[in-house]
Amino acid sequence: MTLIKIAKRSQVTLPNSLCETLSLVPGSILDGTVTNSRLVLRKSIEGTSPDYKIRLRDRYQLTLPAAFCKEEWVSSSHMLEVELEGKTLCLTPKAVIEAPSSKKIKQAVSTTIEGGRFQPGGLADLARRSSRRKRRGH
Repeated sequence: MTLIKIAKRSQVTLPNSLCETLSLVPGSILDGTVTNSRLVLRKSIEGTSPDYKIRLRDRYQLTLPAAFCKEEWVSSSHMLEVELEGKTLCLTPKAVIEAPSSKKIKQAVSTTIEGGRFQPGGLADLARRSSRRKRRGH
């Protein structure tokens, strides 16, 4: 299992090792089907009717189908979990939750303190102590 980032315009770069395992080269056509919120990719086979046809570009890049992104609410803020199952690649979108920066926490804390009073043991005290630790190198 590998996590990869979705770039702008729903572009994804697949790991070289997975592409080599499946004997994929730039220019290969992949059949894509959606099952259980996953995009399943396999080498194109004549006579099949997949949901999507996807071309593998240089450096093992591909563009996720717009319909899949809309259907599954996938954006560039997501990561894709890539799994190799037999001769297929399974791409599962995973949401990424970013932790707020200490600057944002301090701003939120400073706006919630009423009347400029400092309350020991409160959020402002916690933010002040954590910023002191950072300056000291702890």
